Amino acid sequence: MTGGASPAKAGVGDNPVFAYIAGLPQPRRGIAEAVDALAAKTLPGLDRADDRGEDP
Repeated sequence: MTGGASPAKAGVGDNPVFAYIAGLPQPRRGIAEAVDALAAKTLPGLDRADDRGEDP
């Protein structure tokens, strides 16, 4: 697959995660959306965070 990471900024909460997913190229976006939907369905009280392993 080609394409880099999303230009969205890392952060805590739904908005940064959804922005990151929206910026992914297909098919990565579709996979990420499916994984996120499954996690939200099966993990009550899910706290989303986008931490790409980057140093602050």
